[in-house]
Amino acid sequence: MITVMQGVVGECRACGRGFTVEQLLGDPHLTPLGLLLDAYLFDHKCGSTGTLLSVPVTAFDEVIAKRQIAGSGPMLAPLGDGCEGRCVDLDDHDECGRACDHARYRRFLVDVLIPRTSKGVHWYIG
Repeated sequence: MITVMQGVVGECRACGRGFTVEQLLGDPHLTPLGLLLDAYLFDHKCGSTGTLLSVPVTAFDEVIAKRQIAGSGPMLAPLGDGCEGRCVDLDDHDECGRACDHARYRRFLVDVLIPRTSKGVHWYIG
């Protein structure tokens, strides 16, 4: 049986290469850019160019559960009452103070995806 971590969850439109969650966590040619609503965006350096790779946040649910990253509460409408609007700003890499269903995805971005590039660390599933 192929799990989400083993199966392709995103594909580069420039070179056609498919990526698994594990590759998204450790490939040095992929740079996490941020969270935009329901997708993590990565910059993929392929050849002399780069391309934007969009991956649904739910593709990382298995990894988030293994790392016990919490997040629960009512889903807040982006920019609605009580929402800080962080999930609609790609350049915002700060923690959100709300406890909505997106909180775990935001924490995963802040605690795992962004630090792996700024520290030069490759995060692997384990």
